[in-house]
Amino acid sequence: MTRVAATFAVFAIAGIPLLAQKAATPGSSILAIQQLGEDAGGTRITLTSPSATPNGPLPLVHSDYGEKVSPALQWTGVPGTAKSLALIMEDPDAQEPKPFVHWMIYNLPPTLKSIPEALSGLPRLPELSGALQGRNSRGIVGYFGPRPPKTDNAHHYHFQIFAVSEMLPVQPAASREELLAALDGRVLAAGDLVVTFQAPLNAR
Repeated sequence: MTRVAATFAVFAIAGIPLLAQKAATPGSSILAIQQLGEDAGGTRITLTSPSATPNGPLPLVHSDYGEKVSPALQWTGVPGTAKSLALIMEDPDAQEPKPFVHWMIYNLPPTLKSIPEALSGLPRLPELSGALQGRNSRGIVGYFGPRPPKTDNAHHYHFQIFAVSEMLPVQPAASREELLAALDGRVLAAGDLVVTFQAPLNAR
């Protein structure tokens, strides 16, 4: 990464302090918001969901054990200079890969304030002005709901939103590495909604 210093401090969002981390390449194991936090300049976007409170459990319907539908999200605090928005959902508690990417959307319109529940798995989303979706860690385009092992404690899922200074030159079905490389140096503000999910007792 070209503009990230050797160390940087990132900001606390949704009540969870993100501690200072060493700079990392896009393929490293730390969360996207930690890798790109310096670019965000401490500016905060408030990201919420009608499905869950911050640090609260995500309903079963949004998991891979349930109906597999993506949750609705809404936000405030996007700078007026933003030209696009990007969303990345990651699980840092997964064993492999770390973090596990569940969802990536990019080139969302900067004037957008929310996304609805149950988005399709299309690489290009006409209902969101042609915003693009990337590949999750299963290698599938679109949303992949939480599916932690039955033996694990609750995992933490980070919905991370980024206000971007331009439309990203990234193709549909991009990888995490491609998206982070494009975001590097272009992030104006960021936000992080953390929710939890644990496999149900009767999970198969």
